[in-house]
Amino acid sequence: MNGELRPVDLAKNGLLYASEDLASARLLAPAFRRPAIYHCEQAAEKAFKALLVAKDVPFRPTHDLRKHGTDVAVLFPQLAALMREAANLTVYATGSHYPTEQVVEVDSAALDGALDLADRVVTAAKAAVDAELP
Repeated sequence: MNGELRPVDLAKNGLLYASEDLASARLLAPAFRRPAIYHCEQAAEKAFKALLVAKDVPFRPTHDLRKHGTDVAVLFPQLAALMREAANLTVYATGSHYPTEQVVEVDSAALDGALDLADRVVTAAKAAVDAELP
C-alpha cells in the first residue's frame, strides 16, 4: 500500500469520533440535556458518514440524518430500519444552537431515548464496518 488509508480505515477513524461524541453525551447527561442530546445526534451523524466512507461514497456536508440514512440504507440494507429511526435525531443537530432557532426543550425521557439510539447506531456501524474488512 502506498501510505494512503483504505476507505474502511478512514471509516474506522470516523467511528472513533462517533464513539467520542457518544461518550461526551454520557458525561454531559443528565445535568446538561441539550448539549448531551446534541452529541447523540453528532455520534449518529458521524456513524452514518463512516458507513458511507467505508463504501467510498461521497456525502454532502449536512446534518440531515434522513438524507444520510437513505444513502446508508442502500449500501447496508440490514441497517435501514435503524437509519430511519435515527433520523429523528436530526432536530437536535441545529435546534437551539443558533440564535435564529427556537430553543429545543429536552426532557429526561428524550435524552435517555437519544442515548440509547445513538449507542445502537454506533454499535451497528462498527459491526458493519468490521464486516467490510478482508
